[in-house]
Amino acid sequence: MNKVLEKFNNKNLNRDEMLIWWLGGASFYLKTSNYKIIIDPYLTNSAFNVLRPFFDNPEKELSRLESSPLEPNQIDCDYFICTHDHLDHLDPDTIKGIRNKKDIKFIGPTSCTKHFKRLGIHNNNILEISRGQSLKLDEKFYLRAINAKHRGPLDIKESIRLKREVYGEDDGQGYLISIDSIMIYHTSDTEYLEEFKNLKDLNIDIILLAANGKGGNLTPEEGIKLIEIIKPEVVIPMHYGVIPFTDIDPEIYRGLFKHANIQSRLKLLNIGDLYLYRKED
Repeated sequence: MNKVLEKFNNKNLNRDEMLIWWLGGASFYLKTSNYKIIIDPYLTNSAFNVLRPFFDNPEKELSRLESSPLEPNQIDCDYFICTHDHLDHLDPDTIKGIRNKKDIKFIGPTSCTKHFKRLGIHNNNILEISRGQSLKLDEKFYLRAINAKHRGPLDIKESIRLKREVYGEDDGQGYLISIDSIMIYHTSDTEYLEEFKNLKDLNIDIILLAANGKGGNLTPEEGIKLIEIIKPEVVIPMHYGVIPFTDIDPEIYRGLFKHANIQSRLKLLNIGDLYLYRKED
């Protein structure tokens, strides 16, 4: 077995702890004392395989920079959460590797749930959530969908027919995940929204921040602005290290943190790193 996977699976956690495994890009595997949750796992090279007709140099712009630290069939989670229906967030080849695992619940907005069904996920294993809605998954486990602004799902067939990119309606969203005493915010891909100010007093502990300034995402400077609003204890930048045209040097955040005098802890992870978060009273 993959040694990091073995460590992840065998780690015993208290209710005030969360083990965070960064799989690259926007993909995270989370473990708490009672649950395992995977978010936007992009574990294959689907984006290259499907989107290369739309790029001048697909090998250089799309092909994975690093192999995934996890294989699709190694996923053994309680909840599979997708933010939006783009290949590097909802990866068909990853889902095909686990679609017969009957204990996994698949969660996402309408575009994602439709895609889950097309991939053979049974209706009983799908939970739909839209912007502004919440799901109570257990007595102390809540999921809340936070608005995001991004491109809608790419219509592959129409794009090929018309020889230009054709996108559907945008229903992408970030998520606030609250388990026991810990609250973590996955921003998803999004532009900066003025309504982010509504997150100010939610006592978010950890933010998983997509602020690479590419593909319609927050710029690093806008990411700092969001951090200043919500004041999380820990900031984990993401959405780099996998697809070349969305890559960024994460070291840029060190300088921005210092210049803005941010008090949050910055955690720059390498792909495959585990980070143990322990909430302090």
